[in-house]
Amino acid sequence: MPQRRFHFIDVPPPDVVWLGAAAPTSGLVPQARVGGSVEAGDVVAGIEHTSTVAVTPLAGEVGRVTAKL
Repeated sequence: MPQRRFHFIDVPPPDVVWLGAAAPTSGLVPQARVGGSVEAGDVVAGIEHTSTVAVTPLAGEVGRVTAKL
């Protein structure tokens, strides 16, 4: 069987990253201010009385909260 060789390329990060945390009626509590800066790994929202959180994978600026994706 021939050996397979894998090739990796650098892909630039997207301009916008959408984080789905929960429906707006589920107690979503923003942890970061719209327009504020966040570092990679920061918690940007959480659900009250649970351990459910939305964590940003990249550093950037917090955009708006919306019910539609």
